Amino acid sequence: RIPDEIGRCFELETLSLRTNKLSGGVPASLGECTKLKTLLLYQNQLEGRIPDEIGRCVELEGLYLHQNKLSGGVPASLGECTKLKILILYENQLDGGIPDELGECAAIETLSLSENKLTGPVPASLGKCTKLKSLGLFENQLEGSVPASALAKLTAIEQLALDDNAGLTITPSGEQELRSALPNAKLSLPTVAEE
Repeated sequence: RIPDEIGRCFELETLSLRTNKLSGGVPASLGECTKLKTLLLYQNQLEGRIPDEIGRCVELEGLYLHQNKLSGGVPASLGECTKLKILILYENQLDGGIPDELGECAAIETLSLSENKLTGPVPASLGKCTKLKSLGLFENQLEGSVPASALAKLTAIEQLALDDNAGLTITPSGEQELRSALPNAKLSLPTVAEE
């Protein structure tokens, strides 16, 4: 387990415990490490929720929690991390909706939430993340219609993956809008539905 006492490391800027056999949860006490810039806990056996307290780490630039067994929702508190550039949570068991608050992460360049159990719509607020280069939401249970006009604002994007969400669709005009606005991006889009 990662000891709760890690939260006493108030000057900590980088914590890398990746590719081990760590179990238990992500300590909420990490929220006390307010100078933390990079947290790498991927490829472990961590379980439970991602603590809301992570949102107190307002200097955070990179959060790598992929390939664990984390459950619960994506914390809305991450919207407080306005310097966050990389958020990688793929291959967990996360559920619930994608919080609108992620649209407040104005610096974000990579957002990977793929291969989880996320439900609900793709938030139009992600259109505010104009520095995004890679957005991966594939292999979830997302539903509704893709907010194409919002995502068309992501002109820096190089890869947009929304496929393998059974309940997610895009209108023909929405598909055309994305392909016109993002001509150089690799687009993996869901099923095209009627207008």
